[in-house]
Amino acid sequence: MKQRNSSTARLKGILFVHHTISRKDLIELSKLNPRTVSRCMEELVAQNQVEISRKVVSLGQPQIYYTLREKSIYFLVLTAVRSEIYALLCDNRGFPLDMYRQEFTDGDYKKMLPAVFFNTAKKFSEQLAEQGKKIYSIAINLADGNIYSAQFKNKLINMLQPFCEHNAVCGYADEFLLSQYAINNYFSGRVLGLIHKHRGGWMHVATNGYLSDPKIVLKINNALDTVTDFSCNFKLLELLDFNCFLKYLYEEFYSSLKNLGDSCYSEVYSRALNGDLRARDILEDYAVLLGKSVVSLSRKMHFDAVVLMHSRPIIIEKVQAVIANESSPGEKIPFVTANFSSNEFLYVPVGYLRRELFSFEHGKFLPDLQN
Repeated sequence: MKQRNSSTARLKGILFVHHTISRKDLIELSKLNPRTVSRCMEELVAQNQVEISRKVVSLGQPQIYYTLREKSIYFLVLTAVRSEIYALLCDNRGFPLDMYRQEFTDGDYKKMLPAVFFNTAKKFSEQLAEQGKKIYSIAINLADGNIYSAQFKNKLINMLQPFCEHNAVCGYADEFLLSQYAINNYFSGRVLGLIHKHRGGWMHVATNGYLSDPKIVLKINNALDTVTDFSCNFKLLELLDFNCFLKYLYEEFYSSLKNLGDSCYSEVYSRALNGDLRARDILEDYAVLLGKSVVSLSRKMHFDAVVLMHSRPIIIEKVQAVIANESSPGEKIPFVTANFSSNEFLYVPVGYLRRELFSFEHGKFLPDLQN
């Protein structure tokens, strides 16, 4: 069964690129035997995802052609951002067809989140059912900066599963963003994403083969749960939280801030931009800690790419300088920076779902049969 699922995913990927393709070309591109292709395509026809037709292209017997029924495939993305929830219904290409938005107060937000997600999915599911269509897959995009437990995420998955044919994919915006960034830049293997969030402090996500990998994140946590020669007798995992960094090493400056906790990073950065040299020095000191941490993690875990996600220029410039200075002769630390717009938090999960549907290619281009 697992092998058949893999073969079906491969065939779907080819159909996604070519939309309509002959059986002969499909066999040639997929490298699967004709019997496997026929069996898999019959299953997709039964699921109303593919149409079969016959065309006469030259003298002789008509050829069999397969066409992806794109209009039968819909994605639903449920995104939570602070005190708002967005629901986007998208077609197979990722273009939004309908959107629903609801605001919440901080007090009832998390409590009401499952019910709102459920009712929204039900609403869209019923609308499509009236047209003889169904949601193929659902992404739950928890982008508000809060850390939700595995039990909470599993509850959402199990609750939404009946509304879709394929799967309910649960994740955070940063997981989707890192995965999409890796694909767009042709990264392969293990990719580490480093993020500073206004709520939740310093965080990291990791992908392996473009899919989020909690096992790697656990290894990173273990690697950072140590005191190093550059962490001032504190554990790295704790000190990389900018709030703790300020509180432990710059107590006097920390006590002078107006906004302690969640937004102190933004306030320090704002002060630095407005000419506060002390604030700039503190940001650069933090960047030194981050840069040395990147070098340490790269040497221990051999990442194919380390991505600093949505940070600030002062931090980025200093981290790059530290990595260049700390690297040994001939050593290459695969470090890059990436900034994302707020809209990407809403739209990127659609691309994630499309890759799940056509997973074997992961965004790579197939040869054009026309050339």
